[in-house]
Order: sequence, then C-alpha cells, then structure tokens
Amino acid sequence: MTRLPRSATRAVRAASAAALGVAAGTALGAAVAVSAPTAAQADTYRYWTYWKAAPGQSSWGFSPAGASSRPADGAVEGWRFALSGVAGSGGTQPRATPSFERICGATPPTADGVRVAVVVDFGTADARPPGESPPRGVVEYCATRAPNITGLQALAAGPWGSAVRTGGGLVCGIDGYPRTECGALVALPTPAPAPPAPPAAAVPKAPAPKPPAPAASRPPNPTPLAPEAAAASPAPATPVPSTEADPSSPPPANAAPGGEPADADAADAALAAPASTPTDGPGGPGGPPPAALAGFGLVAGLGGAAWWRMRGER
Repeated sequence: MTRLPRSATRAVRAASAAALGVAAGTALGAAVAVSAPTAAQADTYRYWTYWKAAPGQSSWGFSPAGASSRPADGAVEGWRFALSGVAGSGGTQPRATPSFERICGATPPTADGVRVAVVVDFGTADARPPGESPPRGVVEYCATRAPNITGLQALAAGPWGSAVRTGGGLVCGIDGYPRTECGALVALPTPAPAPPAPPAAAVPKAPAPKPPAPAASRPPNPTPLAPEAAAASPAPATPVPSTEADPSSPPPANAAPGGEPADADAADAALAAPASTPTDGPGGPGGPPPAALAGFGLVAGLGGAAWWRMRGER
C-alpha cells in the first residue's frame, strides 16, 4: 500500500473539514432556509414574504434563499405579510422604498460588526386572516450585529425581540401576527366577468342618390303611308241609291208626272260620275277639296230641279 506524502494528506484533511463545515451550516440554516411555500406557481398563499436590496440599490428583489442568508454591510432586508405566489407576486413588496441612508445613516458603524437596515410591513387589511387585523403598519430600524449576521437575526433585532415564530422552514409570525396560521393557501374569489362592451355607435348611412327623372314620353310620330300603300288600300264602298221606286211607298213631293223623281238627272249625273279613288278623291293628294265637291253637287242639284220644273210646265 502506497502512502501519500504529508502535504497531500494535510490537503485531503482540510477539504474534508471544509465539506463537513458546509454540510453543518446547511443543516443549521434548514430551519429557516425557505421563506416561501413550495407549491404550484399559480397558487396563492398568505404569508410573510422576504425581500432584499443589495448595498447601493433602491429597489426590492424577492429572496427565495430564506432568512438563513447573510446580508452584507449596507444592505436592506424587507418583510411583508401579503397574498402572494411562491415567487413573490408583483405589488407584494414592502411599501417603503429601500434606503440604507434613511434607516441607518445616523447609526455609527462598529469596529467588528455590520449595519443592516430592516423594513417590516405588516400588510393591508385585504391580506389579514379572518378575525385578525395588522398590529402595526410599516416599521423601519437599523440592526447592528457581529459579522456573519443572518437575516433571521436581523429580524429578531427589532422592537418585538424574540417574538418571531417559525415553522416548517418559514417565518410564520412576527410580533404575534398572524396568531396561528403559517403559509395558508387562500382561495381567491372569482372575479366578476367584465361587462360587455357597449355597441358601437351606428354611423348613419348616406342617402342613396335619386335616380334621374325619366324623360317625358311622347307618342311616336305616325308614319304616313307611302303612296303605293295608299293606292293599294281599298276605298270604302259608297252606297248607290236605287233608281227604282218602291210601289208601296208614296211618290216624292217633287215627283214629276209620269212617276219619275224631279232630281233624276242629278241621280244620273251622280251615277255617271267616275268613282273616286283614294288618290283622286276628296282629301286625296290629286283630288279637289271636299268643299269644292259639296258646292259642285249643290249647283248640279239646283240645275236639275229647275230643268225638271221647266219640263213639267210644257
């Protein structure tokens, strides 16, 4: 069996001692190693949340390490009782801004110790357990301790002293608040549904343009018949008076002796007249006007009547 040199043996023994020291420190701080409940991120708990601000910083950061951590000189420790998830929901940090100068600026440093500013916020009424009320508001003080002070020791340096209740790795109560519970799971009320959005205002539609007024309808111009079509159209038949007298009817008043009417010549003249055609008749393009025909017929009738009268006197 080969023996190690004395220098190597001493190094192994120093490493083993250091490992044992780390293990012992971890076991010692396990009682307060966790400051938030271990559960699903979506769950909400009512507990003392733990916050930190490093020296020179002016904003809070959630601390998942727990109160066993050792703050540096000039740091600010913060606690707030609130409704929060396991990672510190927004809006649950202490309501006071972290400021080492404001809290510990008037405290002189010691030769062998550190100064740690502490802010303890007992929360609002909406986070209080049933039947309890926050005993204080926001408390600030400067903790001066020997080197290697822990967050839990800085908390116990406050006006409540040793009235810090722990359990299950959590800081459960400070100054008797809350009385019994420790990291209680809270069932939040279901928020009321948002009211429906009001309907959008109806935009009036522009009136439709009126159709143009229809043009006044006029009857189509009659198309005159062509001369050929007029010539082809049959003329209405003109009734021809009969020359034979009805034996049963009385003789006319102007009948001459012998039974013949006085205007027989006029009748003969009417029969002898050529039948008028549409093109040469009254109103036709080539015939005389109707007034001239009427005058001509009247003269012929008067002349025939005079002739018959002279014949009868003979």
